[in-house]
Amino acid sequence: MQRNLYLFKTIFLIVLALQCTPSSKKGVEQISAQSLQINETETPAGINDVVTFLSGRNSETGNEIKPFLESAAYQRYKKTVRSTWANFEKRHISAMADFKASEKLATPKTLFYPFSGPDVTHPLTLFKETENFIMFGLEPVGEIPDPVKGKVANEVAKLPVLYNAVADVLHRNFFKTNDMRVDIKNKGYAGITGILLFFLGNLDATVTSVKYVDFGADGKFSDSTNRRCVQVQFKVPEINQTKFIRYCSLDLSDAGIAATPGAKEMLLNIDFQVTMLKAASYLTYRPSFDTIRTLILQKSDAILTDSSGMPYRFIKDTTQWNTTLYGNYIRPVPLFRERYQRDMATAYKNLKEKKPMNFYYGYHLAKGQAHLLYSVKEKTFTPIEIIFDGSNSKGENTAGSEYK
Repeated sequence: MQRNLYLFKTIFLIVLALQCTPSSKKGVEQISAQSLQINETETPAGINDVVTFLSGRNSETGNEIKPFLESAAYQRYKKTVRSTWANFEKRHISAMADFKASEKLATPKTLFYPFSGPDVTHPLTLFKETENFIMFGLEPVGEIPDPVKGKVANEVAKLPVLYNAVADVLHRNFFKTNDMRVDIKNKGYAGITGILLFFLGNLDATVTSVKYVDFGADGKFSDSTNRRCVQVQFKVPEINQTKFIRYCSLDLSDAGIAATPGAKEMLLNIDFQVTMLKAASYLTYRPSFDTIRTLILQKSDAILTDSSGMPYRFIKDTTQWNTTLYGNYIRPVPLFRERYQRDMATAYKNLKEKKPMNFYYGYHLAKGQAHLLYSVKEKTFTPIEIIFDGSNSKGENTAGSEYK
C-alpha cells in the first residue's frame, strides 16, 4: 500500500500547484519589537517538547511528553524520520552549507521569501545569520500543535499525516502544494505550523514561542486570534541571536493583494534586503503578478532565485544588476515548457567559467541540471515608484516573445 502511494506520488512529480512576498528601518524594528511580545496562552507549555515530538529528534524532554515518545507507533515514526532526515542532510543540506561557505552571499537582517510555503530549511541554511524570515504561501497556518492536550494514540496517529506533508521536500527539495494541501486539510495538525516546527526541530533549533499574528488595515502586525499569520521565535546552534519566522497565508497576485485590506501597506512596511525565490511556479512571469515582481526588483539589494522565480530579462542588465550564474540551465520541466528563456540559455552558453553547484534548487532533480542565479543591485539602479496597479512592469505570458 505504501509502495503504491509512493509510486502514485512519483508519477505526479511535476503536477505542481501555485504557491503563494519593501524600505524603512522602522519595518524591521517593528518586526523585532513585536516578536518579543510572547502570548503564553498560545505557546504550548514545554514548546520544545512539542518540537521534539513532531520532529522525532533526540533530546531531553519533560514528563508530560514521555508517554507519547514511548509508544511503539511513535518509535516507528521516529525511526523513519531520523533515517530520511539523515539522508536529506547528507545529500542536500551539507552541499548547501558548502555552497554558502564558498560563495559571498549577503547577510541580510531580513530575508523576504514569497511563494515559500513552509520551507525553512533552505533559507536557514543559506542565510543562517539572518534575523527575520518573512514568508508567504497559500497554505493555511492551521493550529499550533499541543499534543499534551490530546490522547496519546490520537496524537501519534497524526504524525504520519505530517510526514506525508513533508516527504516531497525531503526526497525532492520542493513542496507539491496540491499534495500538501490534501495531506493537511482536516487531518492531523491541520495547517503548516506543525510543518514549520518539524523542520526547525530537525535543524536543532530551540523554539521559545509560537503565536498567531495578523496585519491590520494600516499594515501593522499585532497579536491576533485569527489564523492568517503565525510567528515563531527561536535560536539555532552556534549563533547567539534570537530569530523570527513570520509566515502569512496570502494570495500575492495583484488581485489578491488588492482584495486584502492592509496587504499593500504591510508589504511596503517590511524593510527586507534580500529576496529568495525557489520553485515559484514561474508566477512572476505573469501580468497578474506585476505588483510583487516590482516590489522584489525595487526593494531588494540582492535576489537569490532559480529561473522559476524571476525572468532573466529583468536582472540581466549589468548596469542595473550584477548577476552570477551557477550550475546548468536546461529547458523547464514539461509543465512549464513555455517558460524557456532563450536569452538565459545564451548567457549560460557564453560563460567563460562555469560556477558549479552540488545541490538541487528548483524542479530539475537529475544530477547536473540544477541552476541558480544570484543578482546584486548596482549603484546605478534606476528606482521607480511602486504602484499597486500593475502599470510599472511588463508581465507577459511568453506568447510571441523570445521565451517561446
